[in-house]
Amino acid sequence: PIIVDTFPVVPTPVVPTPVVPTPVVPTPVVPTPVVPATTPPVVPATPPVFAGLQILGSRIVFILDKSGSMGGKKGGLLEGPGGAKDNWRALRAEIKKVLVALSNEQVFALFLYDDNSYFYPENGMLAADSTTIKETMDWFNRFEPMHGTNPVPSLVLAFTSLHPDTIVLMSDGMFNEPEQVLAVIAELNAKKRVRIDTVSFPGGNEYVRSMMQKIAAENNGTWKDYIIDSRGNVP
Repeated sequence: PIIVDTFPVVPTPVVPTPVVPTPVVPTPVVPTPVVPATTPPVVPATPPVFAGLQILGSRIVFILDKSGSMGGKKGGLLEGPGGAKDNWRALRAEIKKVLVALSNEQVFALFLYDDNSYFYPENGMLAADSTTIKETMDWFNRFEPMHGTNPVPSLVLAFTSLHPDTIVLMSDGMFNEPEQVLAVIAELNAKKRVRIDTVSFPGGNEYVRSMMQKIAAENNGTWKDYIIDSRGNVP
C-alpha cells in the first residue's frame, strides 16, 4: 500500500487588530462670571450732615485735608461766640457731629491727608457708637495741620480696600497735583459706582472751588462751600 504522509494543517494565527479608543476630550466648562450684587445704600430717614452736606450712603469714607493751610484763620472763619478759630477746629467739630448722627445702618472710615495718608481704623470700617466715636476722635486729636495737599494715596486705599458707596472729599486749597487727582478718580470710579461728595473749606480760590464742583458733578455727588459766620453757623 502507498502511504502518504499527511501533515497537520497549522492555522495561521489571527492577530487581533488592537482597538484604539477614541480619546474623549472633555468640553471645557467656562464659569459664568459672578457679578457682585450692588446693594443700594440705606439712607436714613433724616440723613446726617457734614459741613452742610447730607450724607446719603451706608458705607462712608471721609477723606479730609490736614495740610498746613488748615491751621490758619481763612475766609469766612471768624472769631466770635461759639465760632471756630480755624479750619482745623471747625473740621474737628464737624466730623464729631456727623459721627454722632450716623444711623445703625451706616459704617464709616476716616482718612486724613497731607503729603501722606493716615487712616482709622487700621482695617475695615466701623459702626458709630459711643466707644468708636471716642476712639476715632482720640485718634484725630493726635494730628495737627502741616505739609502739603495730596489725597491720592487715601483715594487709592479707600477704593481698593474699603469698597465704599460714598466718599466725602474735603479740602481748603489746591491739591499738589490736581490733574493726577482727577485722573485717579476717573480710573478708580470709571463705572460711577461710588458717589463722591466734595466740600471746600475757606481758603481756596475759584479754581479750587470749580475743581471740587467738577469732581462731585462727574461722580454723582454734591459740592458744598463751607463757610462759618461769626456765630459758628453753617449756612
